[in-house]
Amino acid sequence: MGRIVRSDATREIGAGLQIDLGSNWNLRPKMGYRSLSRKPEIGNTSTDVDLNYIGFGIGIAKLF
Repeated sequence: MGRIVRSDATREIGAGLQIDLGSNWNLRPKMGYRSLSRKPEIGNTSTDVDLNYIGFGIGIAKLF
């Protein structure tokens, strides 16, 4: 099995809004950025891995 060598960094930032639609309904768009840098070791081989992505989402909420 592989193991993770302690040279990892994780970063995350996000933001969202709440838009009132009336009758206790809200629209909640959001976006965020995530990055992950690690050096996994599998067997006798290790390699640098850098993952980055931007995510978008939208939610609808009913307040009671």
